[in-house]
Amino acid sequence: MKKPYKNVFAIAILGSSLGYLAGLLTAKKSGANTRKDISDASKEIQKKAETTASNLYKELSGAIEQAEVKIDKGKLSVRNNLYRATTRANKVKSQANEILMAIKNGNADDKDLQKSVDSIKSAIKNLKNYLKN
Repeated sequence: MKKPYKNVFAIAILGSSLGYLAGLLTAKKSGANTRKDISDASKEIQKKAETTASNLYKELSGAIEQAEVKIDKGKLSVRNNLYRATTRANKVKSQANEILMAIKNGNADDKDLQKSVDSIKSAIKNLKNYLKN
């Protein structure tokens, strides 16, 4: 009497071998080229993230400078409100700098980056609203 598991094992080996061979024959690129493409795409994403964070950082710095000039010239109540907004913006600016360094070192994850971008945009929006007054 034959063992039924022997046939299943042989069929599995044959199927795996045929699948592997079909994969080799139909692959558009070699493994090295595919890994290079993935690496290049990852570097491009990192570069775009760094550029976005850097541009927002510069925009926030400019808004802080404008706010500081307006603080010096404004009325007391406006100066106090603007001073508080500028203080918060400087904290966000510091956090943004940390994220930029993490991106450059390859240590930033998407969640941290998105949180930083959202904080920077919010700080810029708040300062611009105060600067309009």
